[in-house]
Amino acid sequence: MMSCPQTRPEWCSTKEHFLCNTCFDHHVREIATRDDRLARGSAVPCPVPECKAKDFDFFDLPQQVSRETIKLLDDLRRLETEQAAHREAEQRLREEAAREAVRRAQLDERQRQAEDARKHIVEKILTLACPRCKTAFFDFDGCFALSCGRCGCGFCAWCLTDCGADAHGCAARCGQLYGGTDRYFGTREQFDAHHSRRRQDLVKAYLRTLPQKVKRLTKHLCEKDFIDMGWRPVRQEDHVDKAKAQAQPLQAAAFVPERRQAARQGAYGLVPRGPEVIVGPIGRNPPAPFMDVDVLHRPVLRARNRPPLVVADPMGGIPDYVRQGERERHLPARPMRARPPPVDPRWDADIALALEMEYRKWLAWISIANCYTPRTDRPNAGTAIAVTIGGNIAADSFIPSSPTRNRHLQDGGARENHPKGTPWNAVCVWMMSCPQTRPEWCSTKEHFLCNTCFDHHVREIATRDDRLARGSAVPCPVPECKAKDFDFFDLPQQVSRETIKLLDDLRRLETEQAAHREAEQRLREEAAREAVRRAQLDERQRQAEDARKHIVEKILTLACPRCKTAFFDFDGCFALSCGRCGCGFCAWCLTDCGADAHGCAARCGQLYGGTDRYFGTREQFDAHHSRRRRDLVEAYNIMQTLPMDVRELTKHLCEKDFTDLGWPVVQYHNVMPAISPWDAEIAWALELQDEF
Repeated sequence: MMSCPQTRPEWCSTKEHFLCNTCFDHHVREIATRDDRLARGSAVPCPVPECKAKDFDFFDLPQQVSRETIKLLDDLRRLETEQAAHREAEQRLREEAAREAVRRAQLDERQRQAEDARKHIVEKILTLACPRCKTAFFDFDGCFALSCGRCGCGFCAWCLTDCGADAHGCAARCGQLYGGTDRYFGTREQFDAHHSRRRQDLVKAYLRTLPQKVKRLTKHLCEKDFIDMGWRPVRQEDHVDKAKAQAQPLQAAAFVPERRQAARQGAYGLVPRGPEVIVGPIGRNPPAPFMDVDVLHRPVLRARNRPPLVVADPMGGIPDYVRQGERERHLPARPMRARPPPVDPRWDADIALALEMEYRKWLAWISIANCYTPRTDRPNAGTAIAVTIGGNIAADSFIPSSPTRNRHLQDGGARENHPKGTPWNAVCVWMMSCPQTRPEWCSTKEHFLCNTCFDHHVREIATRDDRLARGSAVPCPVPECKAKDFDFFDLPQQVSRETIKLLDDLRRLETEQAAHREAEQRLREEAAREAVRRAQLDERQRQAEDARKHIVEKILTLACPRCKTAFFDFDGCFALSCGRCGCGFCAWCLTDCGADAHGCAARCGQLYGGTDRYFGTREQFDAHHSRRRRDLVEAYNIMQTLPMDVRELTKHLCEKDFTDLGWPVVQYHNVMPAISPWDAEIAWALELQDEF
């Protein structure tokens, strides 16, 4: 609007054009709400069409347009990400399904039956799932009356029966039957032992229904799954003593069956595990300020006659705002991978390695956004733990070599210098020595972070190891605070550009992961329904459907000869190039010509179009491929030597596809068009290439 005053102008990168703040907001809103927004994308260019300026940066827009407009544009970016993820997931799953179909076609009947039996055992027996929606579950919190988080089904953890909305009655009865008590609660060991016996009984009952040869092959295919469940496979030499042939639990210390199940099922996220905290040999008691933690579930080292272990909190004690019953929640939930540490001569290497791994867990714990305390920060962690476990057991690389590397250590890290009794809302909740410069308050107005600490807080959330499992929400760093999460659209004004880009990448990964899960779930459900439907057909109907699928996908659909990507548009040049794989191919004969198809296009143009020029009209292209498709369909029917009833059923199934192409259906019931030599050769090459 030329009449707009130059208030808060937004210049393009060439500095030749600008928009006032109101018009720029309308410009961005128009991009985010136009009808073809998904096709045209979410980029915000200069509104002057011939301008060669770069697009406006999305992370600068929250400071330039209204919150409603930036949310509309962010929704468009999310839809673009979801759409791309859906396409990628569907393409990958279709390719996997095609490879699986080719592989299964090469198996004999006995092998196919054994694979189907193994799939049934793994998915229906070994995997614990909700009885209503079939969603797998792996965790157990002690109560045998479970509720599905997806469909709300209440079911019993003993018998896995759908109990409607409440499973406490069934859990009490089954507890009396299987556990010897009518109480609802039990231990993880009871749960695992019961389902180990239950699975074994169900597997044995199912294997009895299989033929002997199929049963033997099924056992071989399931051997790794049985080992993952802790069952010792029965070997030939075990038949000497049948008493030893019973399945026994494995004693591997690092064996986690539910993690193997999660990997096998392709589940997302992390499998919850009990706390595993820092350890040290008895005799090296922690200093007075440190306190014992009484929530150890699984000691790291107990085997091979190692010295007894004690548990210590190296962070100077549990913070005041963490209640006694919440200690377990603030401990690390999974082990961290570690490189071999420098070995202290007083302890042997494996003790040192265990301590090193536990140190890394504490370091990860300190880095978790909602576990920061007034006494803990990442730079001081190396010194604190080195003092706790003693000597040089902590690598020097974990301790800052100079206080100047971190401004919070310039005062020696002495938090005691801060006056006692200072209220929470008077100091930065992350580093008490921080000045109150540009504070970022949580929604309760009880806690704040200085600008530097808030930037570190957001960066830790965006870069932590389990960021996909824990999400991109930015909460108040005080764990018990009930404040709302910080709004993402306010963050660009509060943190650095690099940090907000890291968090935006995490949000994009979350969106892609959710879209992948949704697409995979939908395609798996479609594949399952299709398998059930095809199982109800007779052999003639299956042959006709396979023939129809081949005709539609291989003949009627024009595709790149190399990567099989379909194409529909034609711009006039018969020398085409695939936008996905770069293959150059001829639009007349669809032959892979390497990098350049102009020579083949000229020859085929002379043969089919009467001219050796590369260009033609859309009408020539459509008429040529209509004849070509018709001839290839009849050539396929002849060379496949399909029975007459299958051919007639195939034509009936393809009737709508033929009508969509503008072919009179009557000719396919009465007339057999002649096959030209070139189309017969192409059809024969197609048959030899990769049919079915």
